[in-house]
Amino acid sequence: MGVADTTIAPVVNAVEHPVDTVEGLANAVEHPVATAGAIVNGAVDTAKAVANGDPRAIGQVAGTVIATAAGVKGAQAASEEAQGLRAVANEVRSGPRAGELQHVGIVNSRVPETMRVPQLIRALCE
Repeated sequence: MGVADTTIAPVVNAVEHPVDTVEGLANAVEHPVATAGAIVNGAVDTAKAVANGDPRAIGQVAGTVIATAAGVKGAQAASEEAQGLRAVANEVRSGPRAGELQHVGIVNSRVPETMRVPQLIRALCE
């Protein structure tokens, strides 16, 4: 198992046992010192097992590294993508609904010039 112990298994367990999951989280919040001690003890035990060549412990460490790297990479990608986003809002200009929002949206200003609609239409019509 190893890698699954730190990646897939905890998610499956949380979904299968939501009440136990909430109770466990509440207990961790209520007893932060004991929680920190358990985390340290677990890390020390795992490090000792890795040092002794335990394949399951090595897999657990690999799984933790993989999950952490994936989380960081995903956050970086989301952040980079969000940099080009901006909100737009269009108001009704006349009539009984004047001043009301007609459309609210999000556009990505990082789209290359060649892919923007007016330029694309011009290019297709040439």
